[in-house]
Formats: sequence, C-alpha cells, structure tokens
Amino acid sequence: MTSPRYSNELIIEVLTLRRRGCPLAELIRRYGFSEQTFFRWQARYDGLDLRAMQQCHQLAQENRRLQRRQHPSSP
Repeated sequence: MTSPRYSNELIIEVLTLRRRGCPLAELIRRYGFSEQTFFRWQARYDGLDLRAMQQCHQLAQENRRLQRRQHPSSP
C-alpha cells in the first residue's frame, strides 16, 4: 500500500479554508491537487474533525485486513 500524498491535517485544513470562503482555484494552485480530488475529499470528509478522520482511516484499514483473512470452509 502506498503512502498518501496529502496528510489528514492538510485535507482538513483545505476543507476548512474552502468552508470559510477561500476560492477553490486558489486552494488548488497553493496545494497542488486537482478539482476532482477536492470534491472527493469533500464528499468523504466534510464535517469531520481530524480525530474522526483518523478513526475512519483506521476502521477502513481494519476492514480491509479482516476481508483478506482466510476463513476455513465448513461443510
């Protein structure tokens, strides 16, 4: 699994700045992400604080681990 390019802190900061009225074009230019990436972040993380976002990532990671786990088949 690759490491994320943008930290959770940065994503929360960008969403907060946008909510406060900063133009999207300025945020895209300043932080170097695409418009599509912003809207994906907004759909997933808007309204979450940093702690809730980290918990969401941990739960998703645990879910992936459990789904990969092999269970013996019972007849």
